[in-house]
Amino acid sequence: MDLSQNSLSGYVPKEVFSLSSLSISLDLSSNSLTGSILLGAGDFQNLASLNISNNMLSDEFSSSLGGCTSLTVLFVAGNLFQGGIPQSLSSLRSIEVLDLSRNNLTGEIPAYIHNFLFLLNLNLSFNDFEGEVPVERAFRNASKVLLDGNSKLCGGVPELKWPKCAIRNASNRNKVSHALVLVIPISCGVLVLILVLVSVFVYKRRHTKKVCLPDSSTRETVSKVSYQSLYRATDGFSSANLIGSGKFSSVYKGILEETVIAVKVLNLEVHGAIKSFMAECEALKSIRHRNLVKILTSCSSIDLQGKDFKAIVYAYMVSGSLDEWEVCDPALLHDEEQDHPELQDEEQDETRSKNLAATAGSQANHEKLKDTLVAIFTIGIACSKQLPRERMNIGDVTNRLYSIRDTLLGSIGRKVTGNLEVI
Repeated sequence: MDLSQNSLSGYVPKEVFSLSSLSISLDLSSNSLTGSILLGAGDFQNLASLNISNNMLSDEFSSSLGGCTSLTVLFVAGNLFQGGIPQSLSSLRSIEVLDLSRNNLTGEIPAYIHNFLFLLNLNLSFNDFEGEVPVERAFRNASKVLLDGNSKLCGGVPELKWPKCAIRNASNRNKVSHALVLVIPISCGVLVLILVLVSVFVYKRRHTKKVCLPDSSTRETVSKVSYQSLYRATDGFSSANLIGSGKFSSVYKGILEETVIAVKVLNLEVHGAIKSFMAECEALKSIRHRNLVKILTSCSSIDLQGKDFKAIVYAYMVSGSLDEWEVCDPALLHDEEQDHPELQDEEQDETRSKNLAATAGSQANHEKLKDTLVAIFTIGIACSKQLPRERMNIGDVTNRLYSIRDTLLGSIGRKVTGNLEVI
């Protein structure tokens, strides 16, 4: 039946598919047919040639097309079909000419096509196929295969002149290598952290005396504060609330959330103030002593002029003795007489020697801890080299870590006395 090159439009009547007596060909090409012509095509089990090219047929291929097992010629070019080539076409074992060009087909070229023993001409050009072109049977002869207009294809026989495909094994090796680069440093870091925590815990259990805690009211800490909160608490850092000042900082009295506080504001324009602030914050995290004032919180922000602002907030002591208070975190003392809010004028001479002695021990322990962390991080970096041969042997890592632990605990054991506790 030949109905080609007419002005037929609309859907193909279902009655056409009931003509099971068709055993030679059906040609509906070069019309204006729409819809899915392949629906019901499985009824043509004896059809040898089907030509539906140059229409406006759309949707995906119907799997029923695979029922046309006697097809030797199939022309579907110049339509609007989309999606991939269905697996059902693998049953077309007698196919000799297969033309699916000028559609919107996607995906990879099915591997089963190279099993078509009688295939003489394959045209898949001007679609959107991707992946590697097979090299078996029909694909070995470049004159039998047309693949132009599929920019995402690669490989195939050299005559097709497609670019080489990326080597998947190399890609997998790169992925494994990148994974190892991440896993090994993380594992070393976790191991180091566990050893340090266990060592500190064991030391505390065996050697550290318990320190008397202050009452519950002094144990409460102020939540993290902003510059605006401290500005309001001190009446805009008013001179009336100024307790004292030194080379690196000034101290103001204030009221924050009904708590009397002392705010130590760093003078960041002075050379060395930032270094002093960072060293002080590091020290605050590790040591307790009964002769140092409680640190409530800190603030690192921007002031009203857009400049950096850094401050440490202390609990304010009113005419008290430092011997009556425990410090949760120590501060590094500066040489200036009025650089600490915890000291009242009448107490400074009496207590300065105690503070300097306690802080000297704290500073020594802080330096030892810093040196220890540097050594640990050095090991971590050595474990994270990209090339395996450049990484530190795990046995050497273990020995170094044990040596660092023994050195740290031995040093702390010599320097920690009385109520001084490293946490």
